Amino acid sequence: MFSRRASAIVIVALVLLALLAGLAPVFAAPASAAPSVLPAHARLTGSTPADGSTVATADEVVLTFTEDVDPTFVEVVVDGPDGAAVDAAPKVEGREVTQALGDTLPAGRYTVTYRVVSADGHPISGTVSFTTTTPVGPSPSPSAAVSEPAPTPTADDVPAAEDGGPGPWPWLVGVVLVAGLAALVTRRRLREGRAADAGDDAEPDRERVEAHRDRRDDPFA
Repeated sequence: MFSRRASAIVIVALVLLALLAGLAPVFAAPASAAPSVLPAHARLTGSTPADGSTVATADEVVLTFTEDVDPTFVEVVVDGPDGAAVDAAPKVEGREVTQALGDTLPAGRYTVTYRVVSADGHPISGTVSFTTTTPVGPSPSPSAAVSEPAPTPTADDVPAAEDGGPGPWPWLVGVVLVAGLAALVTRRRLREGRAADAGDDAEPDRERVEAHRDRRDDPFA
């Protein structure tokens, strides 16, 4: 009787072992089919100047990614405190994208908006910002900074009319006086000429009157 029980236990154990051996590949297949490391898309690892930092000045922005960037699909826009965008084209070297900021930039907050495509074709976009405290621009030349004072005009440089001189009025008054005197002289001469003509016409009449008077007084006439 003992042998029958032992045989039954052995048979049950063998059946259980067979079942476990048959199910083991089913549970092990998903784990073996899954890759050991899932592929990760490219992402931004940092920037220079750093995002949210405050620096004295900056002449460029460098964006660093986890993978190489496709140089044919890169777009970087920089907005400054006055709203002006930097139009220079970005440069790509492997995982780094460099954007020049130009030679003349005011101090203030700058926002960098980027959109790139990694080597595996995955698009990446985002923004970083930083603040500068010192404006960037050309220094004024010493000659331009110190301007020479304008020379003070002297009395010899100012025309007589601007000094309150007589101007053209004395000449006009003189012309009017000469014209008036000429008119008076002409009128007087005309009057004398008329008087002379009248005297010449009256002389014959006077002679005739005197001759008539002589005949009347002479009884032998």
